[in-house]
Amino acid sequence: MVDFAAFLDLVGRLVFCFLQGLRAPSRLRLRSAVHHLDRTGLRATPIIALMCFLIGCILAQHGFFHFQ
Repeated sequence: MVDFAAFLDLVGRLVFCFLQGLRAPSRLRLRSAVHHLDRTGLRATPIIALMCFLIGCILAQHGFFHFQ
């Protein structure tokens, strides 16, 4: 129940900040937002792809031994 309350708090803060950005767009730092999107999105792609590949290899190995 505590986790659900924390989740609702997070969603409420997100909606509040989004509405503040719509109300006063001059306060929105677009350069900072684009920087963080680049850091968390585009630059994270290679490590996520590598992790997916390695997990797929592990699952394939387990499947090979299981279905032998």
